[in-house]
Amino acid sequence: MVNGFVEMSAQLTAARFSLLFGLPNPGFGQHSQHISGPAAGATMAALEHSMRSVIDPAKPSHPLVRHVGPRWPDRAECIMQCMCTTGVLRFADGTYALFKNKDFGRTHLDDRIWLDHNVFGVLGMTTWANDDPANDQYSGFSIGANRHGLLCCDSNVVTLDGLVNYDVMTQVALQQGTDVLSAAEAVRVACESAPTSWGNLVLIDATSAASLEIRGSEVAIVSLLGPTARSNHHVILGHHEMQADNVTSDLRLASAQRRIEAATAMSDIFELQVSHDDGGTGVCNHTDLTTVYSYALVCDRGRTAIHVVQGQPCSGAERVRIDIPLDEHHDQTAVDEFLQTYPTAMKNNFANVFQPQ
Repeated sequence: MVNGFVEMSAQLTAARFSLLFGLPNPGFGQHSQHISGPAAGATMAALEHSMRSVIDPAKPSHPLVRHVGPRWPDRAECIMQCMCTTGVLRFADGTYALFKNKDFGRTHLDDRIWLDHNVFGVLGMTTWANDDPANDQYSGFSIGANRHGLLCCDSNVVTLDGLVNYDVMTQVALQQGTDVLSAAEAVRVACESAPTSWGNLVLIDATSAASLEIRGSEVAIVSLLGPTARSNHHVILGHHEMQADNVTSDLRLASAQRRIEAATAMSDIFELQVSHDDGGTGVCNHTDLTTVYSYALVCDRGRTAIHVVQGQPCSGAERVRIDIPLDEHHDQTAVDEFLQTYPTAMKNNFANVFQPQ
């Protein structure tokens, strides 16, 4: 495994990382620290202790649960915009869920899927808006789940020229993590080794949940003690003049947080995803960036399913529920059925076809 990055079917070398991202060689395996043995235990124990601290994610004045990395210098150029609303919650019966509305600069998008024995992921992108779809470039995972019952997704804050795409960190979390703690530590190490565009990750497993706020090599890991939503600004690290959305992010976050706190069933999450509490800038978005996919992952007794709508969820488009064939459920028949049922024109499985860096 390449230290501090992501284990894939074909391991990335530091040279290939530099070539793919146009970054200086970060020297994986040379300058990043691979912690093992007693040091690893001490590190994770400290992280676990910190994540047990009580933080109200709605109050940015609270101290960070964990804050690493230097303050970000103003040195990179913002090159793209997108908006997404995300969140996690746990139900009384022990099932837990994660949702995401993906907002995009087109009215239509076809997802590409990564599905192997260990991980399911919707591929992230580094091209948006009015770009020709034929020139789309894929990078990391936008949302996904792994065989351990870990769920993760992300939302954009600032995408910066020459930095690693934050979608890669969702892939890091799901391919390296077995739970929230190990996934958070993997992302922290990866960002420390290679500065990453600013984003919010939310993660949940059978026992814990967290939010990760990424700014370059700076990471804030926040324990989530109840139902929590996120949008397109940093709640703990705070607003920044460079963030892509200074207009709707607060409104969508407040709306989603109110609704997720009151949710008691998946039907409430679906209602959240179609909501227009603030008009066109609601969680279901009808502004310049339109909701093109609506996802909800739910894990029940170790089995994860996805509920997914292609297009604006308020439009009446069909919401499809599909069990995700991971671990012992993964075979060619199950994979083929999943891909045929998933609402996208891209019916190929992109796992092991190419590496979505």
